[in-house]
Amino acid sequence: MKAIAAPVSWIGRVQFSADSRIERIDVDPIPFASGQATLTPEAREQLARVAAFLEQTPDVRMALTPIVSSRDRAALAEASGSAAPDLPALAARRLEAVRDGIKKAGVDAARLKEVAASPAPIEGEGQVKLDLIEPENPGSPHAPIS
Repeated sequence: MKAIAAPVSWIGRVQFSADSRIERIDVDPIPFASGQATLTPEAREQLARVAAFLEQTPDVRMALTPIVSSRDRAALAEASGSAAPDLPALAARRLEAVRDGIKKAGVDAARLKEVAASPAPIEGEGQVKLDLIEPENPGSPHAPIS
């Protein structure tokens, strides 16, 4: 268990069942300031940890899901003066910022799968959610670990 949990502890947490089986792996998201797609210092730190994790685990892939929040909507509406801010564009810019950060760290961007964002904003802060992808068979397409 420690061999699995130690590398994951750099980027999140492993949730175990009562019988010590892995239930799920929670990866900390890449946070963004409301209405922004620029990496904050906190986001850069998490991105560096994720890149280091991916360097140490060459068979692991990740799914990236942009999450926009009601705070994002309010910040964009205030900045643009529009009642209908372009949330999909913000989500796409956030994905691009994370993907570019991973590539600049030397990790093959092909190991990242983009997942479409939900069109409805959530409560809380905007982010890019990260999920580990588990291979169905070595060398085959992958599915997120839950």
